Amino acid sequence: MFLIQSLLQTAPDRDKIAVILLNVKHGDLLHIDEPGDTSMQRHAKCGK
Repeated sequence: MFLIQSLLQTAPDRDKIAVILLNVKHGDLLHIDEPGDTSMQRHAKCGK
């Protein structure tokens, strides 16, 4: 995080840079490279 802050402070085009930080734990890591579970059982668990 400190490295990102340093880069943002010293970047020549600071106004054109955006950063999004996500605070996740090991079990909660985003698996965007894997297909999602859209089964009916999953929807039933979520109450949808």
